[in-house]
Amino acid sequence: MPVPQVLIVFLYVTMVPFYRAVYHTLKGLQHLIRGQPIDQQLVRVKHNAIVLAIMCVLALPGAYYLADINDAPGIIVLSLIILGITVAVIATSTILRKVVSV
Repeated sequence: MPVPQVLIVFLYVTMVPFYRAVYHTLKGLQHLIRGQPIDQQLVRVKHNAIVLAIMCVLALPGAYYLADINDAPGIIVLSLIILGITVAVIATSTILRKVVSV
């Protein structure tokens, strides 16, 4: 498969943990509004963010290769920004879980 087709398939695969994390975030907000515990939802959000971060790290060599071919360094910067956002989500969910459990 050529590189753009592999990239498109990989983007579709990465959408699964992203949408699962969004779903569990919204479900956790519903639990918070109802006054129910949200520990389990935060753990699920954290796990989905970890999977997404691992997938982003695995995609960095492909992004580098694609950026080298097209002479577009913005692809690497965009990949690192997405990785930074997932790390921030992991940290936020861990902090929220510790705050809620206290």
